[in-house]
Amino acid sequence: MLRQALVFVVLGGLSCSRQPTVGESANNAKEASKPTAAAAASFLCTWDGQQHAIREVGFNWPDAVYALSLSEDERKKLQTGENEDTAVVGEAYFVRGFAPIPIRDRHDDWGIGFWIQISPGDFAEFEKLNRVAHPKYAGRIANQSLYGSPTLGLKAEMEFTREGRRPTIRFTDHRHPLARFQKDGVDEQEWRSWMSEAFHHGDDAPRVDPFQATLDAHGWTVRNPSDLGKAPVSFLKPPGVGDTVKVGIGALVADAKGEITTINAGWWIRLDDVSRPDRWGGTLASHMRVQATLSPGSRVWIRPEQVFEHVAVGTK
Repeated sequence: MLRQALVFVVLGGLSCSRQPTVGESANNAKEASKPTAAAAASFLCTWDGQQHAIREVGFNWPDAVYALSLSEDERKKLQTGENEDTAVVGEAYFVRGFAPIPIRDRHDDWGIGFWIQISPGDFAEFEKLNRVAHPKYAGRIANQSLYGSPTLGLKAEMEFTREGRRPTIRFTDHRHPLARFQKDGVDEQEWRSWMSEAFHHGDDAPRVDPFQATLDAHGWTVRNPSDLGKAPVSFLKPPGVGDTVKVGIGALVADAKGEITTINAGWWIRLDDVSRPDRWGGTLASHMRVQATLSPGSRVWIRPEQVFEHVAVGTK
C-alpha cells in the first residue's frame, strides 16, 4: 500500500486513547468540532487490525496561510469578522466547506472538510448576503492531500446548505478520483485505508514494494542532488537499517496567493530496507512548514545516487 500524505486530521479526536495530530511543525491543528452521526460507528483499521471510531476529516486552514509562517494568533487575524470559516490572505479569499462522499455498502454519513478559494467578487457577495441563501460559487480546493490524486487546485463549487451550516463542496473536474467518489461512492477498502492513515498519522507507514513517486500522481518526487546544488555521497557499502540519509524532494504546495508552486528541499529519510542494491526504502523523518502530500512517517523509496548526506546509527 502506498501511504498517502496525511495532511488531514480527525475532527473532534478519536474514541481511542491517542490523538493523531502532528502539531504546528507540520502545519496541522486539531479541528474543534462535534462528532458526526458516524462517530458511533467504527472501521476496521488496515494498519493494526483494530476497530476505531469514525470521524470526519478536515483542514484547519487553507494551505496558503502556512506559506506566510505566521503564529496561530496572527493566523486568526486572517479570519473575517468572528467567523472562523472564512479567511482572507492578501487578495486571496477562502471559505471552509464540507464535501460529502458516500461509502459503498455503508450507511454512515461521511465527508471531508476542505477550504475552497473563490473570486474576490463572489466572496464579497457571499459576505453581503450574510452567507445565507447564496448562489453557487465556482472555485478550487485550497488544501493539498492525496485522495487518488493531489487535491490542491481541484475545481469545485460551493453551494448553500442551510443557515448555520458550512457550504457543501461539489467537485466539478470529473477526471479526478474524488469527483467520481462523490458521485458513485468510494469503495469501503479504499475508505478504510484513508481512515487508517488518519488514525496513524505521524506513525511510520507499513512497508510496500518499491515505487517511483511523481508530481502528477503523488504530488511529490525525489530529486537528484544536482537539482539542489549538492553532490551525491559515495558509498563503499550500503548504509545500515536505522541510518538517516538526506535526499532532495520536490513537492507541489500552495504559495501565499493560493497558487500551486513546486518547492525543492532536502529532507531526511530513516532507512528500514537496504536489501536491494538499487533501491533503499524508509520513512520521512522531516517536517515541513507548508502542507504537502507526504508527512512524517510517509513511505519513500530512493536510489543510492540520490543521497547527498548520510548519518549512521550512533553518530552525530
